Amino acid sequence: MAAQIVDLLKCDPMLTPYVDALDFSPKTLAGLDNFFTDWYGPEVYDWSDPKKYSESQKGIIQRYGIYLAEVLRRAVNGFWMADQKNFFQSKILTPGGKAFFPFVCVLRRLSLGEKAPLTAALTACGYAPDEKAAARVDFIREMAEQKTVPGEQAVDEKRRASAMFAAAVTQQQLEKQAAQNKLRRRRNQAILGAIGIVLACFATYFGVWFFLKFGLLGVLALAYILFR
Repeated sequence: MAAQIVDLLKCDPMLTPYVDALDFSPKTLAGLDNFFTDWYGPEVYDWSDPKKYSESQKGIIQRYGIYLAEVLRRAVNGFWMADQKNFFQSKILTPGGKAFFPFVCVLRRLSLGEKAPLTAALTACGYAPDEKAAARVDFIREMAEQKTVPGEQAVDEKRRASAMFAAAVTQQQLEKQAAQNKLRRRRNQAILGAIGIVLACFATYFGVWFFLKFGLLGVLALAYILFR
């Protein structure tokens, strides 16, 4: 694959003074930036309308897009995801899950000139040339390779949180139901108490009435017998 990419770039003999060796190293992108400025910039080609690109322009984007993609892939240990129908949608996935579109980067470099250098893609991907930064990239890469474990832990935490939430909701519902039952019992007790008071009042009334009526008659009858 790498040899085929280099053969494609050999179609541009003007590239030789700008890049010593097409070895897919990050340093070659600076030479490509200078090469684009001198030969393929917006002053040379019209890159404003993709529908009007000539076969030559499409070939430039494809060749250097493939080379940039391979440089990025090697620099960050990424993965190719090619799109056969629309090469602009082909992308490089970094171990951290970020996606970069090399063909779009090349098109931006060609249409915007030095405002969008190819070397900026390296920085965006997380490539670090110095040792300390490289160590940070290696650490991020290792964490990305192990991210299935935190991912599983995150799923477990999410399930645990869902279970806790469901348990809390259930407990809240039970407490609400208990409170409603307690209120219902108090209401029933109050109703029964009121009915008892009413019945007691009726019993007292009728008891007094019965005593006054029949008790008085009994007293009169007893007095009659005693004083006859």
